[in-house]
Amino acid sequence: ASGAKNMAYGICWGSNHDQSDYSGFFISSNEKYTILNCQNNFFSEVKHWTECKWVEGPRKMNTLRVSRRGRKYDYFINDQKVFSSHVKDFAGRNLGVAVFGKMQVEIDYFKISYPVETMETMNSAESSGDR
Repeated sequence: ASGAKNMAYGICWGSNHDQSDYSGFFISSNEKYTILNCQNNFFSEVKHWTECKWVEGPRKMNTLRVSRRGRKYDYFINDQKVFSSHVKDFAGRNLGVAVFGKMQVEIDYFKISYPVETMETMNSAESSGDR
C-alpha cells in the first residue's frame, strides 16, 4: 500500500445490503491495527488502534486473516495472532476490502473457506428456507 500517512485499509465481512452494519479488521500506514463493528452506521471499537510490530510499513506487503472457531474470532497480521474476540452475528452475507483516504492498495488474493460441517449446515438451512 502507498499513499497518505495515517490512513487505513482492511477487510470487512457480515455486511448488509446498504453497508450500515458490518465488522472490519484494518491496518494503517503508520503500523497500527484496529477492529471495528459498525451497526446502523455507528462504529464501536472492538480493539482500539494499537501499534503492532507485525504490520509492515508503507509500500510493503501485509497479509490479514480472520479465523472463526465456534463463537470466537482470531485476528492475524502476517501470520502472527494479534487479538481474539467474540463473534458478532452477521447482518448480511457481503464481504470485501475497504480503503480509507487517498491510498493505492494491491490485493493479491482473497480466500474464503468453510469447514465441511459449516457448509453442510448452510446448505441445509438454505434448502429449508431458514436463511
